[in-house]
Amino acid sequence: MNLPIYAPLSIDYDRFKLRDELSKNLHVTEQRTVVYNNAKSEYYQQEDGLTALIPQDELARVDCYTLDSEGQRVLVKRGKETFQVGNFTYIEGIEDTKHHIFYGEGNKRRLYVHKYMEDWVWRDDISVPYLKEVIASLPFKHVQMVRLISLSPQSIGVIHRDSGPLLNAMYYKQGGVTISLNACSGHAKLFFDVNNEIYCADSSLPAWHFNDCVPHCVTKLTGSYARMQVRIWGIMDPQDYINLMDMNRAVMP
Repeated sequence: MNLPIYAPLSIDYDRFKLRDELSKNLHVTEQRTVVYNNAKSEYYQQEDGLTALIPQDELARVDCYTLDSEGQRVLVKRGKETFQVGNFTYIEGIEDTKHHIFYGEGNKRRLYVHKYMEDWVWRDDISVPYLKEVIASLPFKHVQMVRLISLSPQSIGVIHRDSGPLLNAMYYKQGGVTISLNACSGHAKLFFDVNNEIYCADSSLPAWHFNDCVPHCVTKLTGSYARMQVRIWGIMDPQDYINLMDMNRAVMP
């Protein structure tokens, strides 16, 4: 069967313990944002939908990329940070996999996890024993990229998407999974657009499956804690993955 875009996962862990552990490993994170065209994300030019969820005066202050004369991204600091991300695992001998999710440029950008389907190794400059314990409790054949995605208090997660539907479909058919551990929501919400219908992930959940090929964003954090989630790519038996899902609450393509 085709996997949903989003589905709650029955994964139980101590969210406070994981949040506190992750907060001690923020030193490996770096800011990531998007290119803005006409004051809108390059991935979402609509006036309504997700755009309407983030006040334009807030958006105008978010750091973004512009393109220089050679088409290269240039970071423009406008006073408000957005996503801070860091990879906890990498491919030995490929330093870039410690820092980035993509390789290539423009329309040829691809996810590293689609290219390197093997077991990734943990970095030695982090300490996440509890996270490793949680991951080890899941029915992975092996784990690829483990990525911390955080937002600081009062910040916004800009509208973006991380891959394309065909590439992700191929990945899932090879046993790939995309698990999000929601250690701390930061009192913000993840919204996503599926065929011009807007959906919201349940922030009370500890974990969910999410296909990041659809446009999505995070509303302004209102709590005193950073939003911290762990995104895990890896290989599982497809039925084992489906068994973790609450299909009654799933959002299908």
